[in-house]
Amino acid sequence: MRLRQARGSAGVTGWRTGSPPARGWDAWKAIDETLARAVTVFTFASGFPRIGDVVTAARAASRLTDPRLAQVFDVEDAWDQEYIVMEWAAGETLGDLLSAGPLEPFRAARMIAEAAAALSSAHGAGVAHMCLSPGSVRWSPTGEVKVVGLGIDAALSGIVADDPVLEDTEGLGRLLYAALTGCWPGPDYAPLPPAHGGGRRAVQSAPGGGRHTARALGPDLPGDATEFRDGTSADPLPASSPGLSWQRCRQRRCSLLRHRQSKRKPATAERRGRLATGGRARR
Repeated sequence: MRLRQARGSAGVTGWRTGSPPARGWDAWKAIDETLARAVTVFTFASGFPRIGDVVTAARAASRLTDPRLAQVFDVEDAWDQEYIVMEWAAGETLGDLLSAGPLEPFRAARMIAEAAAALSSAHGAGVAHMCLSPGSVRWSPTGEVKVVGLGIDAALSGIVADDPVLEDTEGLGRLLYAALTGCWPGPDYAPLPPAHGGGRRAVQSAPGGGRHTARALGPDLPGDATEFRDGTSADPLPASSPGLSWQRCRQRRCSLLRHRQSKRKPATAERRGRLATGGRARR
């Protein structure tokens, strides 16, 4: 199938043909012939009732430039075939990773912290996801995190939220719970077993009646996870590694602290004497 070239946009040749399925839309992998890159193409059945909402969401997402968000390249609704062309996000989804069991804490924390930072930038521009699931976050072959479906997935499903930011924050909490336990605490998600008991309330109201936000989620992660989020870890988790054990990560952190302490200058005799007598040593 070749999408009609419009307004100077790149021609796109797909690897899959046929009409959109009964749900009214389809997403498939295609090739941008001009730039020779893989893209994701959404096509729609004639008369799809939510096409206006989907196009509006896609155009809003196209203004965002955070590399952790899947980019929207082209949106067309003025021809007989409406379509959306987006970045092809390579790699495995969180759901794919969880098929082998829960993630190690470091990897889970890093993945969700990156997603939280990406969504925080989107919230600053007035755009929200509102439909987060284990399929919304991908881990690329090079160890990068990518959030897909920003605004578009919710529009395709007809989902709206009174408080989109809060909806995303609770969604991030559900993703973190799933990453650490291998169970899904939200609505039915067939690939994962449902959580039980309190797991269904993964994110609760902030103390004092305040609001949790995506921006606030990252800093609350454990110390080493915060290092991964900020890119300051001296020993980052290899992208190809399935995860390091918690004990091993703690050992590496302790080794790093000992190394830093060993590089400090030894105290002079004068400084040691003053410290012993309670006085201040001149730096």
